[in-house]
Amino acid sequence: MPHLSHCAVAAAIAWYLAPFVPFADNDYSYYAPLGVLVSMHLTLAASARVGAQSLIGLGIGIALGLGGLGLVRVDVPGVIAVAAVIGIADALVQEPMNNEEIAKATDGLTTRTRDGSDT
Repeated sequence: MPHLSHCAVAAAIAWYLAPFVPFADNDYSYYAPLGVLVSMHLTLAASARVGAQSLIGLGIGIALGLGGLGLVRVDVPGVIAVAAVIGIADALVQEPMNNEEIAKATDGLTTRTRDGSDT
């Protein structure tokens, strides 16, 4: 099935199932197909990897947000709580690979061009 039909079917399923998510407001069901568009890739493995990374990131974000709320509840000034949450999140982010690291990671891989030849 071509990539576009995968996206269309997945977006339709996400739209249909969104109102059944516990504690989710039905007014925001449009976020479900948007999530599909962000996470769908040409291969199932790539979609699964990106989806898992998104869920992990979302979980970490929720935990950090709750931690920030906890700081505010114990009378830490909001500006300090926000700075702490963003600082911790920034410390958790991996640095992007530079061109040399990308070249090493992809060494030996071939890509197929539109005319079918390998590069």
